[in-house]
Amino acid sequence: MGIQVSIIMPSYNRYPLNLLSLQVLERQDCGLSNFEVILIDDASTDGTPLLRGYRAPYTFRYMRNHIKLGCSVTRNIGLRVARGSILIFMDAEVLVKPDFIRQHVRWHHSATSWLVTSRYTHRLFSHLFGQYNTYQKSLLTAMLEERPSVQSKLLSALGVPDLSAELLPACLAKLKQPLLMLDRAQLDQEPELLQWSAPRQQDSAIVQAFHDRFRMPWLAATTMNHSIRRDVALSIGGFDESFVNPGLEDYEYGYRLNQRGVQFVFDPAIAVFHQEHPILKERRSGGTSNLILFQRKHAGLDVALMSLPRVQVYDFAYMDRVLAEKERLDKDGRGRFRRFWKAQLRMLKRIPILMHHNRPIKDLLSNCGYNEKGAAYLELLKWERDELERLGFVHSARLYDILTDL
Repeated sequence: MGIQVSIIMPSYNRYPLNLLSLQVLERQDCGLSNFEVILIDDASTDGTPLLRGYRAPYTFRYMRNHIKLGCSVTRNIGLRVARGSILIFMDAEVLVKPDFIRQHVRWHHSATSWLVTSRYTHRLFSHLFGQYNTYQKSLLTAMLEERPSVQSKLLSALGVPDLSAELLPACLAKLKQPLLMLDRAQLDQEPELLQWSAPRQQDSAIVQAFHDRFRMPWLAATTMNHSIRRDVALSIGGFDESFVNPGLEDYEYGYRLNQRGVQFVFDPAIAVFHQEHPILKERRSGGTSNLILFQRKHAGLDVALMSLPRVQVYDFAYMDRVLAEKERLDKDGRGRFRRFWKAQLRMLKRIPILMHHNRPIKDLLSNCGYNEKGAAYLELLKWERDELERLGFVHSARLYDILTDL
């Protein structure tokens, strides 16, 4: 039958997490001759080149960029050389269950073009690192306090007689190399993985908001794992290579797929475990510049609303309701509110620009130049906000409040 599925794994400085990801794929139940794994090393400076000698029971190809090209270019390299008619894009630090490939493939036997991703994603602490951020430390601290088996393993691994939440950061800071917490046998046991895991909150918020008519379906296009037919991905040119640093390049790719009529689904039968690691500097800074780029390429309100998580608004169901109200207004031809929506768009797009320049996110109306239009203009915007609320467009009115209260 030959290779049906190509798993594309871009990797930059993820050793030894990427080794575990390759090892768990050895137990896939779809037939090891039916798929290939293409790991593209984006000029890593850690131990990733050691994977050149990895001996897999499935078809494995190690490729290496001579210079760092970025995640979009690297994924497109895999897209071009893939031999399977079905692609699975997968982060190099993801662990999956034995039915992972089989569950993905079953969607792609119909005439409908699908992008399929997992419904359940977990933050897995397969290793300990000394450079975790504050949030990662808080998750690990909660496990320490609530799960006796985790506490026992941490005590043994760190070589300390006692370990409190206050002492954990200091112990982690002493680590010079990643410290493995799960042995090879435990990687095959989902209960063990769950003991060292916590749900990914933003992913959960998107899944909970998702429905058949969700107006931001491209949020399902996460490259942590998704499958798609190769010809469909090629039809839009793959990933936009102007996104050099990681962050939002997958959503922009999904946005273009949505415009082509691709259907999106979070499959409840698919679960993945993302191995936690220190956050790269380019991801922290690149996400903001990529959001600016995303909003310049696609001028709609849906993409502009992606600024809200930057001000700690992760309610994607609320964003969907705002878009639904905007659709009703456009359909009814209520042109007198165009001034209001233009102001919302400008304020939303101003948020990442302020972040990019390390300026405080506040006084957005002033930052967008509306104070220069005079008090009468500002009063008119406020009147339109109140009129929208009176007419029942309460989510649109609330958006104005969120942005002007910052």
